[in-house]
Amino acid sequence: MATQRRDPLLGETLGGYRIEARLGRGAMGAVYRAAQISLDRSVAIKVLAPRLARSESFVRRFLEEAKAAAKLNHPNVVQVYDAVSAPSPPDAKPLLGEKVFFFAMELVPGGTLDAKLVKEGRMPLEKAIEAGVSAARALAWAEENGIVHRDVKPANLLFAADGSLKLSDLGIASDLDRVMEAGGGVEGVGSPRYMAPEQAERRAVDHRADVYGLGSTLFRAIAGRCVFEEPSTVGLLQAKTTREAPRLDAVVPGVPGHVADLIASLLERDPARRLASCSAMLAGLERCLARIRSESVAAPPGPGRGLLGTPGRRAGAGVAALLVLLCAGWVAKGLLERDLPEATEPVSGDEEAAAKAPVASGEVDDAPPEPDPAEAEPLLDPRQLERVGDVVKDYKAGILEGRRALAALEDIKRRHPMVADVAERHSAQIRSNLVAEGKAALERFLKGELPGLLAGGDFREATTRLSRLGRAHPFSLKDVNEEIEKVKEAARAALGKATAAALARAQAGEAAQARADLERVTRNLPASLEVERGAALEALNGVNR
Repeated sequence: MATQRRDPLLGETLGGYRIEARLGRGAMGAVYRAAQISLDRSVAIKVLAPRLARSESFVRRFLEEAKAAAKLNHPNVVQVYDAVSAPSPPDAKPLLGEKVFFFAMELVPGGTLDAKLVKEGRMPLEKAIEAGVSAARALAWAEENGIVHRDVKPANLLFAADGSLKLSDLGIASDLDRVMEAGGGVEGVGSPRYMAPEQAERRAVDHRADVYGLGSTLFRAIAGRCVFEEPSTVGLLQAKTTREAPRLDAVVPGVPGHVADLIASLLERDPARRLASCSAMLAGLERCLARIRSESVAAPPGPGRGLLGTPGRRAGAGVAALLVLLCAGWVAKGLLERDLPEATEPVSGDEEAAAKAPVASGEVDDAPPEPDPAEAEPLLDPRQLERVGDVVKDYKAGILEGRRALAALEDIKRRHPMVADVAERHSAQIRSNLVAEGKAALERFLKGELPGLLAGGDFREATTRLSRLGRAHPFSLKDVNEEIEKVKEAARAALGKATAAALARAQAGEAAQARADLERVTRNLPASLEVERGAALEALNGVNR
């Protein structure tokens, strides 16, 4: 019978810390509970893995970053105390080398979120959002201090004694990633199941990568599964970088729409469409938590509880009747049409007509049979009115991008026709704002970057950036396409002029220089002018023959 190999560090004293028990192992190394002898306190220490300790440049920066991290102090961040380099115990030298490198940190007693999810599967909705608020507070604070974590995942979130979460490895996980990018010969930081798509593609990352990391962590906590479930790392990364994340309420029926909308905004594949900051993420999570708690208080006791541990609220008939009356008159208009930001440009005639068009006609000759009171839904569901208001508030706060807000309102209109007119009025205003935003972005480009690109003859880059702008602002796509055509016309004119000059130079016996001049122009033409490019080069070849 095989015997388990004893950990050579257990019972040893390293740099004033007596190792008592191993708590776990991660990408950077093993974590132990230890006693700091000088202060007579229990701490956790993370010992650098041998494969990382072989890189002198990484060890140096690891110790520097750990000492810098010891200066960071926030209630939702695991406090780092010290960074230590100590001689290895004799029994550990074959495994760890001559020296052991580690940092000492606060011992958080409640274990990791990862361990909790492995044991319990998933969390009740309110508890998951509470945990998200704690983590988002740490990330918002890190953002204010210019720190990107880069490895937000359940294993790096630990439960304090009061039930709040603390974020570990802040300032140190990012250092590991920078060494990898610099060719330090170590694996990159970040778990494939939780890292942002741009991080998986080794592109530059900012705080939006941490937004995605917490979004995928909350998805796992609420749904009991990861966003993408491919069995192989290659398949997982391919899915993450080529597919949009599923909506949470499509995976777990019963999740409130306002929660699913927020999680969707955290998991946008394109960071430009993702929620822009950790501060905005915190505001959104706090709003979701407040609404969940208010609905929990309003719910009657007893069996009517939701699937995720949050009571399902039932509106009284009197409340529903009152809201029907309010929606029929000017009072509801004043309550529901909260002041959206005004568009700087008027909506076009077609868009205005579409905004005023009825959502559905649904006319019938005969009245429907009287429904069974036990089965009939109320004429108006006050929860959907609240959801319309929440979508609008989240849009105004920057939590929901405009197209996401429109999609959420369209879903409400489709599922709940009685509030469709209210949702459509808000949709029309958001569309108007998006048109204005697109026109403003296009105007900035036309007056800012475009003249320099045209002056330099970089027509390909000009059309590429215009196309990118059109994708970001689809409500202004017509205007963008018109500008692309103008750039193409300018490119054709430049090509014609360059071709004439090259032909003249070739006829004067300077064929090589003529071709070089012409190719310098043609290589910067838009891809759509490939035919014209080929014709110009063929004309020059005819002179040379």
